[in-house]
Amino acid sequence: MPQNAQALGISQRTLERYVSGKLKRPHQDLRGRLEPEVKKRWQPQIRAKARKKAATKDGLVVSTCACFGFEADGGMTDDARIRDITQALPPRWADRLFEARDAGANEQAVAEAPKAPRLPH
Repeated sequence: MPQNAQALGISQRTLERYVSGKLKRPHQDLRGRLEPEVKKRWQPQIRAKARKKAATKDGLVVSTCACFGFEADGGMTDDARIRDITQALPPRWADRLFEARDAGANEQAVAEAPKAPRLPH
């Protein structure tokens, strides 16, 4: 575990506090270092198994937020608002998203890809 603390740039004692649950919210600087370390070390076989399950059986749930509406006088119900959007994707679309990510597609490339048929609500 000392190598883990060194890789994150924190003391061994601080790392032990996070592992035990005494500390829960790392500061912004540590979060930036923590995410790549977790991704690098997370077990590749487990990731592959989860991907296969999503792409063949379960699909994915994608969640995002967007601003909908148009500018109107204050107090009007048509004011633009931030909306949370959650959509369950069937396995075939989950697989396509994984393939696009693996190919290095950015958000713009995915947006310009041939449009998928609308999913039933």
